[in-house]
Amino acid sequence: MHVVAEAVEGHYDEIDRIGRAVSEQLGGRFVDGRLLRKLRTMTVHPLGGAPMGESWSEGVVDSFGEVFGHRGLFVADGSVMPGPVGANRR
Repeated sequence: MHVVAEAVEGHYDEIDRIGRAVSEQLGGRFVDGRLLRKLRTMTVHPLGGAPMGESWSEGVVDSFGEVFGHRGLFVADGSVMPGPVGANRR
């Protein structure tokens, strides 16, 4: 179990390293996420992060998943859904 925990921490360390580099290049401020990891925050199916709408004032993407104002950029995952739409079934 200890080896697994070290591998997971190594993964998060790499994510932080890349995040810091991207933030620096874009002139942003990197926020360390270690506290959130300690809280064991987890989402299995993230929904609602890029909601669908009729226009940019209502959502991020149109009914085809294309981002408003960015022709050719599509979001193709559950983030366009406002929330769960039904239970998983076999």
